[in-house]
Amino acid sequence: MKDDERHELLQISESQLVDIDRFCKKYPYIDLTYDVLNGGNVRAGDNVNLQVTLEQRSEIGPVLALRYPKDKEEGWWLVVGDIKSNQLVVIKRVNLQGSQGSSLISPPLLKLERGSTNSISCVILI
Repeated sequence: MKDDERHELLQISESQLVDIDRFCKKYPYIDLTYDVLNGGNVRAGDNVNLQVTLEQRSEIGPVLALRYPKDKEEGWWLVVGDIKSNQLVVIKRVNLQGSQGSSLISPPLLKLERGSTNSISCVILI
């Protein structure tokens, strides 16, 4: 989109546009991978140990919070849930600051229910 079209559509000042651009450039890129540590054979009723790896690919630094009076470090939440049963399995606050951008998280064992198909999902939230 051309700059003049963007200005007309958004109806914001040049300084606000600069703030938006700065925020978008500082927004972190984080890769989330997970692995089932039990091996390949997992059956209903088994406990499942899930290892989650977070890796931040962007620069780690204080968050861009224009109205916050001092530097604030990033804070993230790892949320693991079973989509089919709509159950929250684990919620854990994680910090990538001290680990050079990567973090291994081993949530508590997950209990797979008998007679149902589980669909585990992992997300991270600011």
